Amino acid sequence: MKRIVSVALLVVICLSLQGCGSIKKAEEQVDRLLSFIDSGNIEKLSLKIFYKDPYVLTPYPWQVDNLLSNNSSVQKIEVGGQELSEHIESLRLLEQKILKKPKEEVALDASIYYYFEADGEKLLEVALWGIGAEITEDMELAVFIGDVAVVDPDSIFLRIIEPFLPEE
Repeated sequence: MKRIVSVALLVVICLSLQGCGSIKKAEEQVDRLLSFIDSGNIEKLSLKIFYKDPYVLTPYPWQVDNLLSNNSSVQKIEVGGQELSEHIESLRLLEQKILKKPKEEVALDASIYYYFEADGEKLLEVALWGIGAEITEDMELAVFIGDVAVVDPDSIFLRIIEPFLPEE
């Protein structure tokens, strides 16, 4: 009996550490972008945004690959360092963001995918939105940083790219 309890406890500890590692992976991406901005080399930073027409319905949830596949309903925007420097205050919103995992399992249904890049390295990758099994009034809005789902109730990950999106 003690052996079963010990094994069960070990499994719970391992699973909880794996979850923390996931959030840590997402936090590292955010920190990498903020560190690059703080280095003063923002002119070397670029932002690439891929988004699908919001009026296009898909028969299944989209993955990032669907947005990158040059589909005719997908638009691409590229933003250079000079233009990003004019919106530095919106990027700094990330400094106050505390990343948390959603309460329930979520799956990606990518409508928007973007990444910040410098010197050929992706610093931060974000895919919007995560959907839960059930749509309820109190459901949490989730985004994916890399492959990690995080809660984004104040839509910071959308707000930082809004200045570069068309007004539609």
